[in-house]
Amino acid sequence: MSRPIPTEDRFSVLPDPILSYSQRDGTNYIWLSVLTLYFEDKTFQNFTFFCDFVPFVFLSRDITLPLQSFHLNCSKASGLHSHDIDQFVYAAAQRGRIESINLEIAIRVNFNLPPLNDLSQVVVNFPLLKTLHLSCLRFKRVKDLLNLLLGCPVLEELKAESLQINNSRWILSQGKFVLREKMQSLPRFIRANITKIMPRHLMFLITWFCMEEAQVLRVELDAKLCCNYHWPKINNLTNMELILKHNHCEKWKWLLEILECCPKLLNLTIHEDHRNAEEVVYNWIDPIIVPKCLSTQLRTCLLNDHKSSTESGLQFAKYIMQNSKVLNTMTIKSTSSRNRKAKYQMLLKLASLPRASTTCKFVFD
Repeated sequence: MSRPIPTEDRFSVLPDPILSYSQRDGTNYIWLSVLTLYFEDKTFQNFTFFCDFVPFVFLSRDITLPLQSFHLNCSKASGLHSHDIDQFVYAAAQRGRIESINLEIAIRVNFNLPPLNDLSQVVVNFPLLKTLHLSCLRFKRVKDLLNLLLGCPVLEELKAESLQINNSRWILSQGKFVLREKMQSLPRFIRANITKIMPRHLMFLITWFCMEEAQVLRVELDAKLCCNYHWPKINNLTNMELILKHNHCEKWKWLLEILECCPKLLNLTIHEDHRNAEEVVYNWIDPIIVPKCLSTQLRTCLLNDHKSSTESGLQFAKYIMQNSKVLNTMTIKSTSSRNRKAKYQMLLKLASLPRASTTCKFVFD
């Protein structure tokens, strides 16, 4: 079936800067006026051609034209170097109206900023950037990452995957309150997605990112390693998704401590991703103080691939239902290879647990 030909006038609804540029130079080059630039090296036979093509596009555009989104996707086969990243990001930075940057680099490369003596200096200027995605980047200094963020004053969402930060001991000399004070310059930062990062880097990234206005957090945690770290208080967090790698005897206790740090949490999702792992013996003890979010806030709880067949897992689910007074939905999903009869028995056991909320609906998948 042939694709229908659109009858509406799409050209006249383009932004004024693009219209004026197209009328001046002709519609044959309207591709130079698009609002989104998406570069992927897989479409090039030679990575050298790719590295030449990206700056060619930037140089061919009128620097006064708006650019809303810049996406750079480099595969493992590419011969990417740090100066390439710097060059591409610098070119995007010159277009001050950019709202979204997505850097997906399949190989680890350095992201370098010029040496700084004063953290108040901002070397990157993205005054309208709302979304920033970083993947497989190595920051030689903590200050480089911090200054990158400080250069995005209206940043709303950050996705950080497989980041590495060298010389992370610098943070110890600054103090938590100094860093948090500097991050106050990002008042609109509300969403963070942090995965595949070493625990020592992960915890102070969460401390940085999860300020007073943070509302949505998705984070991957190695329970075996992260249980030894203190979780920062996130006063306005309403949605939290935790992906738990490996297992630890203090896992459930640690999760309750995390809930205590999120007094306004409305929606909680926990994914257990430690298949084929040996069960860890854990003696459950109900905490003396019930997390505030359970008493007054939590509306939905999803336990995905939950190990509810174990005593500790069952006790955690039981504790959530017994103490969540306004809980609307408790969902437990199990992807285990148990037979249907065993799953049915598990369902009966969980469904019979007492609930603090009279409106709580129990869902087992």
